[in-house]
Amino acid sequence: MTTPEIRKQIAHVFRRCGFGPAPGAVEAWQDEGPEALIEDLLARETIEFRSEANLYDGFDLGGEDDDDADYRLYDAAVDEIAERMRTGSNPLHERMSWYWCTHLTSSRERADATMMWRQHQLFREHALGHFPTLMRRVTTDAAMLLYLDGSESRGSNPNENYAREFLELFTLGRNGGYTEDDVRAAARILSGWWVDWETGEVFYEAERAYTRPVTFMGERRRWSLDGFIEFVCSRRACAEHVTTRIYNHVVGPELTDERRDELATVFVDAGLEIKPLIAAIVRGQDFLDAVHARPRQPIEWLIGARQALGLPGLFDADEAWSLELLGQIPFQPPNVAGWPLDNRWASASQIISRTSVALDWELPERLYDEIEPTVDAVLARCGIYEPSASTLAALKQIEADVSEYDGRLDLLLLTTLVTPEFTLL
Repeated sequence: MTTPEIRKQIAHVFRRCGFGPAPGAVEAWQDEGPEALIEDLLARETIEFRSEANLYDGFDLGGEDDDDADYRLYDAAVDEIAERMRTGSNPLHERMSWYWCTHLTSSRERADATMMWRQHQLFREHALGHFPTLMRRVTTDAAMLLYLDGSESRGSNPNENYAREFLELFTLGRNGGYTEDDVRAAARILSGWWVDWETGEVFYEAERAYTRPVTFMGERRRWSLDGFIEFVCSRRACAEHVTTRIYNHVVGPELTDERRDELATVFVDAGLEIKPLIAAIVRGQDFLDAVHARPRQPIEWLIGARQALGLPGLFDADEAWSLELLGQIPFQPPNVAGWPLDNRWASASQIISRTSVALDWELPERLYDEIEPTVDAVLARCGIYEPSASTLAALKQIEADVSEYDGRLDLLLLTTLVTPEFTLL
C-alpha cells in the first residue's frame, strides 16, 4: 500500500477502536501499520475509573436541599466520560464502555444522575468481559430496574417491560425463538426486586417474587436469576444477536450470514467472553475494508472533532446545548432501542447543526503554532488522508481565496469537520 493508504487505515482503526486519532498518532504508527496497531490496542488492559466522590471535584453541589445537584452531577459525569473517550489510555475499552450504553439502554428520565453514573461504571467494569455476568449485573442495576419498570414488579402481577426488552433487544433478538408466553414467564422469574430511591440500593424480597416452577422456552423448573440468565445466554440466538449488534457498531451494516456465523462461533467457543469476539472482529479484513461504512453518531463526531482541535471535554464551556441540538444526549436515549446507526446522522440538517456547534468553539491559541494553514496539514490533523476530488477542490478553493490573516486556518478546519470524510466513521 502507499503511505496515504496506510495512514487512512490507521486513522480508521483509531476511529473504530476508539473515537479518533490524537494529533500525530497516525504518523507515529505508519511504519508498523494498522495490523500492529490493532494488536497493540487489543493488548492494553488498563481500565480507568473515577470514584463517585471524586466526580464532585470542582462542582459546588451545595447542601442536601440543593435542587440543582443532580444536574451538576450529570454534567460532571458526561464531561468525565467524554474526557475518557478523548484521552483514555485504552481506547478500545472506552469504545466498548460507550457501546454498552447504546445496547443496554437506560435513561436519567427515570433514574437520577448518580444511578446512571453507577451503571456506566458497571459497563466500564465489564465492557470487554463476560457477557452473562454483564447481563446478570445490569438486570439488578438500579437505573435499569427503574427505567424498564422492574422495580417493585411482583410475581402475582409482574411487569413485562424488562423481560420483553431483555429477550428482544439485549439477548436473543426479535427472532430468538421465544413466544409471548415466554415473555410473561420471564417477567415472573424476574420479579421481586425493588430500588430504594433515596440511596439507589437494590433489594430482593422473596415474598414479592414468584418462586414456584415456571415454564420458559419449553423448560419447567424453579428458576433462580442466575439460572435464567445462563439459560438465555446459552442459546445460539444470543451469540448471533450480540455479535450482530457489536459488528454493526464497530464495523458497519454489511454483515454476511457466513461472517456472522463465524464470529458467533468464536463468541460461543470463548464462553461468551466479549474481548475474543472483538479481537476476531477487528482482525478481519472486512474491518480494515470498512472505511467510512457508516455515519458518525453525534457523540462520535463531537469527540473526534474536539480531539482534532485539541479541545477538552463536552462541558468545559457549558456545552449541553450542543448535545441536544445534535440529537444524542448521553443517558437520554430516544427509546429503549437506543440511537440508530442509520444515515440520518449524515443528513443535511445534521451537517447544519454540526456546523453551528463547531462555529461556537473557540480554537486553542496553540493551534496556530501547531498547524500550517494549508489543506494538507488540516486534513492530516483531522485524520483524512485520501479525500475525494470534490472535498479536495473545495478546500483548495478556500486556501486560494482566503488569506492566512483573514482566518484561513479556522475556515479550513471548520469545513473539514463537516466534510463527508469526517462525517462518516
